[in-house]
Amino acid sequence: MERTGVTPRLHGLYNAQCARVIGHTRGSYVSKYTHYTRGALFFRCSRGGAGIGVMILFAVVFSAMLLIGELYYIFTVRENVEAELSRAVNTAVDLSMSDAHRQDRLLALDAAVAYDSFYEYLREDMSLSSRLEAYGRGGIMYSLEITELAISQSPPGIRVTTVLTLNPAYIGKLAPAPISFTVRASSVNRRIE
Repeated sequence: MERTGVTPRLHGLYNAQCARVIGHTRGSYVSKYTHYTRGALFFRCSRGGAGIGVMILFAVVFSAMLLIGELYYIFTVRENVEAELSRAVNTAVDLSMSDAHRQDRLLALDAAVAYDSFYEYLREDMSLSSRLEAYGRGGIMYSLEITELAISQSPPGIRVTTVLTLNPAYIGKLAPAPISFTVRASSVNRRIE
């Protein structure tokens, strides 16, 4: 079957050429489009496959970008909360140490001062509400639930375990399911000089 004098349409290939290039290899017709790959010829067919292919490609790329952005947001908020909790615990230990017994090489920690300074750091420096919630973007960004706050006298230190409940930034509008993490921080003062 030889075709001579047939020119392809300006907007794409003939349907027989599309079928031959995309998967049907029978036939001896060789067009001037044989140097294209199958993918390139798929987008040049005149049956509407190019529009569907572009939409599928756009949806996959958009979904991947959305997922990467959401994972980055979750990672940065978790790291930020973990660093701030470490600072809160270290500040509480530093402010509650009693220097009166340091010459005798004794370490003393005032538990009430440590408790108050820890919660003061959470409210003032981390800008958390009285319910330990951080607000932003028109709503609650995350909330902390303190499950353990242990203040020890010997060695003087504080250990805190919290549950961070995070509301997703991008997919929260589509599926508002909060994500929870356990965040731990501790600080011990062993300095006696």
